[in-house]
Amino acid sequence: MLQEDLYEIKMSPCCKGEVQPASATSGAHQASILVQTNIQVAQSQVEEARKLSAEADKKLAETKVEEIQRMAEYNAFLEGSEEHEVHEAYLRED
Repeated sequence: MLQEDLYEIKMSPCCKGEVQPASATSGAHQASILVQTNIQVAQSQVEEARKLSAEADKKLAETKVEEIQRMAEYNAFLEGSEEHEVHEAYLRED
């Protein structure tokens, strides 16, 4: 292996040139790929959490509607039974 293969020359705007070991730039590249992968995983997890949250909100709204319907039916039942009791009271002869 040649000595030149072990080092890369990095040109930066502030410096004329900076010599870094090739392994350091390779490690930085791998770290960059790892960070990008982790960001993509996090974004997909956030997307999944938003989807689950939207589904939960929909189910909660449906449950609230069902509860309101049951309460309305129960109130109608109570009102109907009260009317029935009132009518019976008028029919009694005391």
